[in-house]
Amino acid sequence: MRPIKVFISGTIEDMGEERNSVELTIKNDLNFDCIRAETRGSTSNTPIEECKKMVEECDIFIGIYGKIYGFKINSHKSVTEKEYDWAVKKRRLIYVKNFNDNEFEEKQLEFIKKATNFHKGNFRSTKFKNIQELVYKIRNDLINEFIIKDYLYQKICETEESEDQYVGKSINIDQNYITHRVGKEYAEIIDDPPKGMKKYELFINALLTKKEIYNDLKLLELICTKKLDKLHSYIIGNPGAGKTTMIRRWTNYLAKDALSDKKNDIIPISITLSWLANLARNHFLPDSITQVLSINYSEKKSDIYYKPLQNKLEDILKTGKGIFLFDALDEVNVKNRSKLVKWIKAQSHYYPNCPIVITTRPAAYQGGISSFQEFEILPFNNEQIDHFINKWFSKDQTKYKTTLHVVDSNDSIQRMSKTPLLLSLFCQLIEEDRFEKDSLNQKEYYLFDSCLNLLLEKWDHNKRIGKIDRSGSTFRLNYNDKISILQDIGLEFYLNEKIVFDRSSLSKRIENYLMNSAPQALKNRDNIDSIINDIEMNSGIIKRLSNNYYSFYNRTFHEYFVTRALIYDAENNKNWIDILSPNFWNPDWSEICKMFISSLPNEAIKILKKSFEFLPPKWGIVVDSYIGSDDRLIIVLEDNYVNWGARLNQARILKPIGYSRCITLINSAGAAGLVDTTSVSSFPKLDIRVKTAYLFLRSLELTSEEYCSIVSDWEVKILGIENEKLYFEQQEAFVKAYEAKKDGDFLEELTQSTIFMNLHKDVPKIYFENTLANMKENNSNISVLAGAAADDAKKITQEIRKQDISYFWIRAKSEGSDDFDTFQKLHTKWRLPINELLERIDRDDEIPVL
Repeated sequence: MRPIKVFISGTIEDMGEERNSVELTIKNDLNFDCIRAETRGSTSNTPIEECKKMVEECDIFIGIYGKIYGFKINSHKSVTEKEYDWAVKKRRLIYVKNFNDNEFEEKQLEFIKKATNFHKGNFRSTKFKNIQELVYKIRNDLINEFIIKDYLYQKICETEESEDQYVGKSINIDQNYITHRVGKEYAEIIDDPPKGMKKYELFINALLTKKEIYNDLKLLELICTKKLDKLHSYIIGNPGAGKTTMIRRWTNYLAKDALSDKKNDIIPISITLSWLANLARNHFLPDSITQVLSINYSEKKSDIYYKPLQNKLEDILKTGKGIFLFDALDEVNVKNRSKLVKWIKAQSHYYPNCPIVITTRPAAYQGGISSFQEFEILPFNNEQIDHFINKWFSKDQTKYKTTLHVVDSNDSIQRMSKTPLLLSLFCQLIEEDRFEKDSLNQKEYYLFDSCLNLLLEKWDHNKRIGKIDRSGSTFRLNYNDKISILQDIGLEFYLNEKIVFDRSSLSKRIENYLMNSAPQALKNRDNIDSIINDIEMNSGIIKRLSNNYYSFYNRTFHEYFVTRALIYDAENNKNWIDILSPNFWNPDWSEICKMFISSLPNEAIKILKKSFEFLPPKWGIVVDSYIGSDDRLIIVLEDNYVNWGARLNQARILKPIGYSRCITLINSAGAAGLVDTTSVSSFPKLDIRVKTAYLFLRSLELTSEEYCSIVSDWEVKILGIENEKLYFEQQEAFVKAYEAKKDGDFLEELTQSTIFMNLHKDVPKIYFENTLANMKENNSNISVLAGAAADDAKKITQEIRKQDISYFWIRAKSEGSDDFDTFQKLHTKWRLPINELLERIDRDDEIPVL
């Protein structure tokens, strides 16, 4: 799509000056495109053909008429009257200069009467006396009648120009599936699970049978028609799942629908939240969304344009004819997220009938808000992967079959292909004959590396990109220069928590690179603007958000270049550890840590050893540590069996360790063999998984490692380290001791139980030996031993030290009061009734975020 085109008609002889002034006003004040016969270049058409073509191209026809009828053609009509006739299906605005009837040429007077006929002509304003009055009339008329249409055209233009720019083609992904929120009314009340099935498995399976899945446009229809349980929605999706693509698609769809004759006039108000956060940082954040839009458009158009737009939108939104689409909450600085969410909730009070949609990654999901429901973008299934690849290679069935075969035969690539962004990058490599199975090494980082290298090479060769004018000559940024600039920009702004950066900051960063790190040939400040323009226009890696603000095209791209900068420092013996380690526990750095360790897995032990210096004290403390000469590392995670808050903090510690791929194995006390949670973790609805896991954690029926495996996207195996026979003998002794307990402290009484203590004395050694065996069998140098009590943890670390193996003994911080009564009941076959869990899961209590 393109901006609104206005055709200005009128005779050159007496209306030339008026038309010139109108054109300047339309271009400068409203940013509309103007079409005039006298400014048209040479074509092979006849003059009459070209005039007709220009009229057919326009959206708005403006007729400015004076006394003179003008040049007549074969039909004995003037060109001006023919232009009016050709525009019969266009929106026509007619303006006549203030002359007496006897001053008009006879044919001109007839034509004006025809053009303004009460039944068949066009309504016109009073006659204009001078150019200033004409310009004022036309500007106001265009604003009043066409400003919302122009806003919609701009939205269509924005969404279509930027869609899938990074992959070099536009793919219409028409099946972004989203799961509906599942409430209590869908679940079955089952309080007596069959033998061998854990209650939380049965609980989640009951919900699974009742899930609902919508195509994204179907969901949009339900949101716009207000047929869902709640007016507002969170849409949660993993990195690269297509959240931004979906918001662009919705904006584009609604804008086109509003411009059509369907009269479905829901106006989309789409805002990137990183831009809004940057606005809040640099300016006072306005109270209402229309004031925010005014600031956005004031960067592009004049006050004359955006003030009427604000008033028009305000009227529309007050009637509930709009929808707010807020994209990428995860791209907002952690400190500012709650502030922005509060501001968004305020909009729901200003415009109570307009739906609000917020997209975010799971890491930035704030938990339930009473007026919002949650949806989750599902990964591609096999059918969607096939559909996507088939569309990509629609003209090359050989590559389609090759790509499909590679995906089907490689588990790692198949897993990555469930993410639209990664699948598009993979298809790009196949298309360019650049896929090398070994070079990918089955890691996501190498997929980004290979494809973005390809994009940067295209920057030079395929599109002749990288040529920069400098004092009449040209030079080319080489590949390494481009990579270095993007790495420098990415790392500097990420360290300063800037996902959005202004042109001034970008210029200073590039200047710093040119003066301090660039080759001698580039050390010229005159190159800065050329480099910025070149990167923005041609690489597809950095995009302009407005006249003065930029960001990486996709946050994943930004994270990739940060990772690449750190890898470069690591490979060149520069200081990277002091950058990565303090941020290891920050969820905004989780993707960077994962890509870094995927690329340099041997650095994982070094990262963990340094990162525990920065363990958030509100989560826990390092009780003891030892750095041995052995190349193995064991993290002993002490358990407080009777405090659910401690278990939640254990999960907070475990999550980044597992998600970053530092570990692939957890040794779990209280279990034997493989601990499998896939019956729950495979459930597609994140908010239900989180709520279910949280409730069972609170009732002490779930360990921290089980909790993590349910709510986190990680690939960590959990193996039990109990001696099964000894475990059940201990449990039997525990129950007998509990049944015989007196009025004193049961813990003290338990330590006096000779049977129980004799059974328990070898447990620490068993835990340690089974942990070493599991590590050896699974080829793991780093492992977690989770679930040992404090006394056991002390004995275990002594055994570890004897083997000269490095360890960190971590004690999670307890929260709230201990619930030993619940722990006792668990060991005497007591469980929380499932109907109580169902009541809790349907509440809108905020669930803690890991």
